[in-house]
Amino acid sequence: MLNKTTAIGLVILTGIFIAVGDRLLPDPLADYSLTARSTLLDMLPKLRRQNYNQKTEEAVDQLHNP
Repeated sequence: MLNKTTAIGLVILTGIFIAVGDRLLPDPLADYSLTARSTLLDMLPKLRRQNYNQKTEEAVDQLHNP
């Protein structure tokens, strides 16, 4: 059974692998990292960047292009 320190270490290493593995690791591992991150972000759409200014941009476009 895993102790607390080992479990925390595995969680941290997994987070680093998903976050920056595609930039730092060789090709096969980089592909796995990118796939893992893409899958995670597809499962959690609220983590994606949102355009909070979309309504404002649309209003400005309507004013400039009647």
